[in-house]
Order: sequence, then structure tokens, then C-alpha cells
Amino acid sequence: MDDQEAISLINELTAPIARDWCIYRYKWQVGDVLMRDNCGVQHLAIHDYKLPLWRMMRRITVGYTEVYE
Repeated sequence: MDDQEAISLINELTAPIARDWCIYRYKWQVGDVLMRDNCGVQHLAIHDYKLPLWRMMRRITVGYTEVYE
């Protein structure tokens, strides 16, 4: 595939990402825990709080193995 075809395909596949109905904005409160599927979402951290407030993030990976008999 040439460069122009590739760019057209990328644009077509990424167009829905920025639509308003595809955006979820979470309003954090003290003690909140939020889980997301990194394979199915894009994440954008927005610094929308003032110092001395800060955000602590911990990453946990959960996986599974299918057993075939």
C-alpha cells in the first residue's frame, strides 16, 4: 500500500476516536478507583487540578489463560 493509501486508511480508522459521543470524562473524587481496558480505549491525562493536589496512579495487569482440553 502506498503512503497516500495508508494515510487515508489511518484517517478512516481513527476518525471516530474524537467524536463527542466516544469521549468519557471522569470527574475524580477522593478515594475513587477507576478501571479501564487499555486495549479498547485511549487515555489522555488532563492536569485539571491545582497544586498541592496530586494524583497517584498504580498499574495492575490482569490476565487469563484459556485451557483447551
